[in-house]
Amino acid sequence: MVYAGRVDQLQRVVRLLHDVLGPGLIGAYLHGSSVLGGLRAASDLDVLAVSRRSMDDRERKALLGGLSEVSGLTAGTRPVELTVVVRSEVRPWRFPPTGDFLYGEWLRAGFHAHGPLSRNRCRTWPC
Repeated sequence: MVYAGRVDQLQRVVRLLHDVLGPGLIGAYLHGSSVLGGLRAASDLDVLAVSRRSMDDRERKALLGGLSEVSGLTAGTRPVELTVVVRSEVRPWRFPPTGDFLYGEWLRAGFHAHGPLSRNRCRTWPC
């Protein structure tokens, strides 16, 4: 269950996805402990986004910048783990899936040092 204090953070993530991907965004889905009843004080918000197409480098940078503001390890802010997949890469289902973008707090330092991975450098899961 997502608590009321976290709804705003989740809405900000969805708004960011919509702003960056526009009509390319098919849907954003909350998963993990938030919906399975195991949400704890230090749990992250797991979000899966499905897109119609792969993002370009500008969109990846915009998404990274927005997530840097929305996600965190401070009081009142949960870490966000965002996975973006392109529908044609996961439907029909193939294993391992090809991710188009992955963000989590454990990746933050590398993203800030090197920027997001481009599609050419992101061929297998995770990317």
